Amino acid sequence: MDDNRLFKRFKKNNLIKLCVSDKEFFGNLEDISMMGCSIKTENKLQIGEDIVLESYFFSEKLPCEVLRLNQDGEENKYGLRFNNLSENIVKEIYDLITVNENS
Repeated sequence: MDDNRLFKRFKKNNLIKLCVSDKEFFGNLEDISMMGCSIKTENKLQIGEDIVLESYFFSEKLPCEVLRLNQDGEENKYGLRFNNLSENIVKEIYDLITVNENS
């Protein structure tokens, strides 16, 4: 099956912090592209919900929207779309992806 994504996704496997309203919890960054990422967490998120992702990869918090949910055992795997990223964060994501592409 062909992957018709606009942007290539790169596998990651790193701890992240998620902020939803006044709650904070942890998850795992599964993969990332210029448009968004996939995460796993035991916590429940709602489709369409706005969340903030924090990772040591990035100098700023990343605002995201939850686009989809896939069950993966006891964990929930979510597809997130980045929203209104600063130019600095766009560059950091690009740099992270191109470093991984060339290694």
